Amino acid sequence: MVRVIYSGLDVHKDTINTAFVDSSGEVLFENKINHHWPSVKKIFTGIRSQYKGAPIQVCYEAGHTGYGLARELSETDGIECRIAAPADRPNQDGPPGCHEPCENAAHRHADQCTDTRPRG
Repeated sequence: MVRVIYSGLDVHKDTINTAFVDSSGEVLFENKINHHWPSVKKIFTGIRSQYKGAPIQVCYEAGHTGYGLARELSETDGIECRIAAPADRPNQDGPPGCHEPCENAAHRHADQCTDTRPRG
């Protein structure tokens, strides 16, 4: 079985909470980073070098930050990024606008996220 690394991101204006799990569901890494591309790139570069050859699938909830992060991640070799519509999130506890914890998104696996990115 090919090991796949799944990442869930909880994206905010200034910060991003990150979680990475593997195919078995084991939590590999969690961190809070600045919402700044060099910080994001550094964390994904570290994961890619630690788990050489493992594809990375990323999922995060659509929000006010737009699609810039998804574009940057999708243009990075070995990373597939999907954006989940907030309405598609299971067990929506909390008030409207409450983000799904990133570890939950990672455990749901990126292949279960409905990609809401506009085409074309």
